Amino acid sequence: MLKALRLDLDDLYACIDDLQARLPRMLMSEKVDVAARLGSAKKSIEIMDELIKTEIKDKLKHRAGTLPGENFQAELALVPTTRLDTKALKEGEPETYEAYCKRMEVERVNFKPKG
Repeated sequence: MLKALRLDLDDLYACIDDLQARLPRMLMSEKVDVAARLGSAKKSIEIMDELIKTEIKDKLKHRAGTLPGENFQAELALVPTTRLDTKALKEGEPETYEAYCKRMEVERVNFKPKG
């Protein structure tokens, strides 16, 4: 790994640790601003993570296996999973679908610039 990249990642971890340690002492107004900024950072991290994982899956040809890094190794595991096809159920058995649908309110916090 390039020294500059390793240092950047070390700095990132240090910043996150420091921020987490400061959080309990922050005012709510500061926490709101932190959370707003973390949202965009989270999206960027998720995009990078998904791109790298896709490359790993492609490199392993979508078969179980490992791929070495310099300090870690990536492991692709194929996990049998069963999921309900809600779209097919809704189209094929709309009454059954409606009978088992649960309506609820989800609490969602969004951030936007003051102005």
